[in-house]
Amino acid sequence: KPFEICTFYVGEMKFHVLLLTITAVILTINHATIIANALALAPKRTVAVFGGGGYLGALSFGYLQRASSIYGTGIGTPRCIGATAYTAVLLNKVLGSSFKLAFAGEDCIDLTDMSDVHAISKKLVRSNVEAVVVGTKHQLERRPVTANTYESKNPNTQTYEFYLDERKNRSGRDDVGEEDEEIHASMFANMIGACRLAECVKHAVIIEAPGTSDVLREACIG
Repeated sequence: KPFEICTFYVGEMKFHVLLLTITAVILTINHATIIANALALAPKRTVAVFGGGGYLGALSFGYLQRASSIYGTGIGTPRCIGATAYTAVLLNKVLGSSFKLAFAGEDCIDLTDMSDVHAISKKLVRSNVEAVVVGTKHQLERRPVTANTYESKNPNTQTYEFYLDERKNRSGRDDVGEEDEEIHASMFANMIGACRLAECVKHAVIIEAPGTSDVLREACIG
């Protein structure tokens, strides 16, 4: 028998004890080993955070990075999508102060032209991203394009670096005022449009950032 039930009394209390035989113990261990191996062999899912240079974006990246190191979560190394190399600098500042020994290397950063839906989509496909974290509004700062990142642009060209939802301690410039909602809506539309083009993306977590107006909210929903 794989197990036996032993009954005994302590005073008026009756106890039943399940006694596993060696065969049952071996079967249990084998079953657990099969499950563990299946989890180990299952492909890990990649999650990308748009605007990881912002404080909220960096915290989202940090928690995902921590989750990727925990066995059985099924989450792989996250990706940070930004417009210039400065997003990596800001991301690592937050990671270093909020998550002990955390660091995002160059292999975790994807820089792309946020005005080009197809360029964004290519980055998602290349990293086989299955889920994204996007915001409705960002702090936008004009910065030079990082050399050798955009095929169609030169280093003298400037672009908007975007931070979800703003830089830590509200530092840096915000070169797009709250009244310029078309720029925010256009960036959001590009991110969602890229996710639709990239068939690998299955899930999108949309964060309504503070300061999202009704007009911008309707534009994002539309």
